[in-house]
Amino acid sequence: PVSFDNLSTIASGAIVSSTWNFGDGSISFDLDAVHTFGDAGTYFVELTVVSDSGCVGSIINEVVISDNPISDFTSTLACIGGTITVMDQSIAQNGSITSRQWSIDEGVSWATGGASLDVSFPTSGWHEIGLITTNSAGCTDTTYSNVLVLDPPMAMFMADSVCEGSVTTFWNTSAYMTGLPTNYLWNI
Repeated sequence: PVSFDNLSTIASGAIVSSTWNFGDGSISFDLDAVHTFGDAGTYFVELTVVSDSGCVGSIINEVVISDNPISDFTSTLACIGGTITVMDQSIAQNGSITSRQWSIDEGVSWATGGASLDVSFPTSGWHEIGLITTNSAGCTDTTYSNVLVLDPPMAMFMADSVCEGSVTTFWNTSAYMTGLPTNYLWNI
């Protein structure tokens, strides 16, 4: 919402009515007005005042309503204790992104940061990250998303018991809670 203060004065008598025309089809008869514009753009707002003697005065001022940024980010995957990189993908809409505030795990605290952030979590599962962006017009937007922290796989194997010099077979019996292993390295 935008607040409009009626600063009209009169040399003698009193102002008995005020009419605000916001340039978007909306009007208000309040002395001081508050209005929410539905879209970004330039509006010509007119204030018309009438005195107790019937005299009319008006003024038109230009009001520029800016778009909010669109906050967004992406993240990498990591296992417990590993580093997750979170990267800002926000769109400024007007000018550029001038500030970012990041929140880790439920918005308990917010910290000013750059376009990327490296975080680590001590437990597996979904963890919430929030981002507030501000553009050069001073408009803000907030978004939240969950990042997944994986359990590390548990490396295990079995082997045949054989006599010295005989060939044995090894079976991979590794366990993993989330995802599938991408490679195996046997050191025999």
